[in-house]
Amino acid sequence: MSEILRLLSGDGALSIGSVDGKKTIASVEHNIVWYVNEDFKESEINVPSRPTPRTPVNVFEIVASADFAKIFGALGRELHALALTQHQIVEFVQSHPSWLSEEKGYGTFFLFQVSDRFFVASVFYCSKRELGVLLQPFKKSDVWEVDEWYKACRRLVVPVA
Repeated sequence: MSEILRLLSGDGALSIGSVDGKKTIASVEHNIVWYVNEDFKESEINVPSRPTPRTPVNVFEIVASADFAKIFGALGRELHALALTQHQIVEFVQSHPSWLSEEKGYGTFFLFQVSDRFFVASVFYCSKRELGVLLQPFKKSDVWEVDEWYKACRRLVVPVA
């Protein structure tokens, strides 16, 4: 695929069921412990989205150090085509928890859009049953390092082209 990403799931083998778009990351109640950073509660981000049909998705492992622009850019698609809704992110986490990166502190990245701004939700395990989610602006220029010694890798979930 690329020097940055390696496909883990079969192409389109996973899907997110249809959702009405009413749930947001900050407002949903979960059957597991879910820590949400305060940034998700900002009124301009904590907004419902449109309903979406069943959506096939791919899960990638990030195998080379890169920033968000390079990670998502490695897929060769427009940003809006790689974005999920907040409700779809919640649905994926609840329906497919085994596809999240299980290494403590190594997040699974989900791109989403609010108006004309893009954000990344980083969902990670704090412990075996506790999940955390952090909001990051897409424009954040930090490089996400791959731990060569520990072999821990972050993941990425995007809709199938």
